[in-house]
Amino acid sequence: MMTRMLQTFLWKLLLRFALSLAAMAALVWLGYFLSGLLLRYNPSRSFPITRLLVAAINGIGSLPIMLAAGTALFLGLFFWMSRRFLQRFDAITDGLQQIAGGDLAHRIEDDSADELGAVSRSVNEMARRLAIAQQEERSAAQAKNDLITGVSHDLRTPLTSILGFLEYIQKDRYRDELELRQYVDIAYDKALVLRKLIDDLFEYTRVAGGSMPLQAEPVDLNPFLRQLADEYEPLLEEAGMACRVHPSGQPLLVQADPELLLRVFENLLTNAIRYGASGGAVDIYVRPAAGSASPDEEEADAAADQAAMPNETAAPMAEVVFRNYGEPIPPSHLPRLFDRFYRVDASRSRQTGGSGLGLAIVKSIVDLHGGVIEAASSKRRTEFIVRLPL
Repeated sequence: MMTRMLQTFLWKLLLRFALSLAAMAALVWLGYFLSGLLLRYNPSRSFPITRLLVAAINGIGSLPIMLAAGTALFLGLFFWMSRRFLQRFDAITDGLQQIAGGDLAHRIEDDSADELGAVSRSVNEMARRLAIAQQEERSAAQAKNDLITGVSHDLRTPLTSILGFLEYIQKDRYRDELELRQYVDIAYDKALVLRKLIDDLFEYTRVAGGSMPLQAEPVDLNPFLRQLADEYEPLLEEAGMACRVHPSGQPLLVQADPELLLRVFENLLTNAIRYGASGGAVDIYVRPAAGSASPDEEEADAAADQAAMPNETAAPMAEVVFRNYGEPIPPSHLPRLFDRFYRVDASRSRQTGGSGLGLAIVKSIVDLHGGVIEAASSKRRTEFIVRLPL
């Protein structure tokens, strides 16, 4: 493309050169013809211009005069014909220099349809993409700094407690064996929190960084979620909750990594148990994403909610909804639920061992499968909706 553009540029310059030469020849011939008429019809040299012309011819010669006039005419005509063309070329050069100097907001104003216009648009597009890449690089650097800050803060908290209680033990600052056992238990619990945070962080970096390969295979979501609910029955009983699975009327097959998909649903069920225990129940709905109503007949507005939910992709999707009836999530927190290290209630999350990475891991895994996840909360219920391509 660049070679063709240069060739076109040279041809246009040659064309202007030829036009300037032709126009110069025509004007010199016209001047020669008019001078001959002037000398023929004014032989007495009564006109001042005739006397001046004759003096110039006698003193310099007609050929040098014609050459000088032709050269001046040619240069003037060539400059005049090429001025706009060269100005546009200079604008492109100046634009490239400003962009190279870091001014990525600079744009070349040239909407013409020729090759230079195409070059101007290409340069503008290059500057736009460079600006986007620069912004993404800055965002990545900021995200990296935020990650380091979050990791440092979250690692420091349990580690400080562990070191503090170990210091008590090392310096024999406990009263009796019972207090020693209490210090050991606290240090052990904090060490478990620390290990969970490190494990979650390791898993998040693998999933979000794309280094975790998908071992995809067909998975039927109906028996998959029934088995998950059965495995969590002891934890549900301990929390005083019931788990009700509402399968679809037909098999819902998705192409997914079973281990990663289990991580998603385990995290969502654990969150429902952790923060929705006051509601006494967890409902899991498995259904096609479009056109199905909620099977919970006790809630009259459930069908309307599902009908109003947008279908985000053209491809058919399976939808899994985890619904609990505990305390609602404030609307201001919903957009940031899937950010890493974000907690709606930081103190409660730390008491229950939350790392602030669970939902970020869930979103990364769902994204890895080409799906979407969203959350909705009201005074009556809180829902986490996962949609996966069928």
